[in-house]
Amino acid sequence: MEPMFNAQNDFSSSSNTAAESEISDVNAAVKAQQSRRMQRGVKWMLGGAGTLVFSFGLNFLLYLAGADPETPMYILTSLGAIGVLKGMADVFGI
Repeated sequence: MEPMFNAQNDFSSSSNTAAESEISDVNAAVKAQQSRRMQRGVKWMLGGAGTLVFSFGLNFLLYLAGADPETPMYILTSLGAIGVLKGMADVFGI
């Protein structure tokens, strides 16, 4: 009887099939997309953090001037927090 499994594989390790090249193309495309998403997320986080710092400075100046800081405080802080969360979602791929 002949064995069912052929232990002598005649595969050459240097040959690159069409499926392997497609997989490497897909992997390269996925890495490029992840890189773009990471860069976009970092920009969103920096913009959100900048908005939060601007909000803090504006609220401090409004407080010293005796003006009502409630409206800019809530609006700018909310925008900054949303920007940071959006950036984190992009970075972590959510």
